[in-house]
Amino acid sequence: MILRHENCQIARCETCMEDHELLGQKLAALTRDYNTDHLGRYHLWLTQNNIPAETTFGWASAESFDEDNIYAYVVSWCGQSSAP
Repeated sequence: MILRHENCQIARCETCMEDHELLGQKLAALTRDYNTDHLGRYHLWLTQNNIPAETTFGWASAESFDEDNIYAYVVSWCGQSSAP
């Protein structure tokens, strides 16, 4: 995924909001779970793994858009959601 405004300081940036929404849609599609707040859970997963989830300005960090992090989250989620 591409983060178009890395370190954006604009509180109501439409571009960053679009990127954020696209990230959520990608997480839902990859997990095949459209009923879960994956942005919130992904934020928690990043934090628990000592990966900065957002910038000081509140937007998602570049690490949030890192494909390796996205896929590691998906693998983690799919393992949890299929557990008995």
